[in-house]
Amino acid sequence: MRRSGRLEASLVQYEEAVTINPRAAQARLGYATALVGLRRHQKARDWLADAMKQYPDQPEFAHALARLLATAPDDRVRDGPRAMSIVQELFKTQKTTQLGETMAMTLAELGDYKEAAAIQRGVMAAARDAGFNDVVKRMTANLRLYEQRRPSRTPGLDDGFLQAEGAGRAGEAGR
Repeated sequence: MRRSGRLEASLVQYEEAVTINPRAAQARLGYATALVGLRRHQKARDWLADAMKQYPDQPEFAHALARLLATAPDDRVRDGPRAMSIVQELFKTQKTTQLGETMAMTLAELGDYKEAAAIQRGVMAAARDAGFNDVVKRMTANLRLYEQRRPSRTPGLDDGFLQAEGAGRAGEAGR
């Protein structure tokens, strides 16, 4: 339903899935993604923060929250320092292209565009080396923003993020 643009209707389905299995990370992430699509950024932030507290053993919630805090179009939701704290904590246990991309998003939000661009280039190279050319194309848009000294306002909590978070990691983040 979410993929076909029926965002509001998908929320009901995700809620049912979470009721059946509270630890269903994909359903919780899908719910947050639908909220972002509906431009309910504050609710998505709160939903992810709650999931992060309830299930600290599932880092995908912290990762999604960091992305939202770094890139939300709603300036009441953005919190670059908090996003950086979360990303730095996640980097202690994982080094993925997705997390590297989130680090770049966070650095750009904090105004460090040069470092954001450098990390984004490294992540893109790692993705290219792994054969993820479609991911590289998507990442290029954010690289262009950083080169223009502009932050991303696209959280990227989409199917690509959900699949990578739920099914394993896309590859090591590079620099």
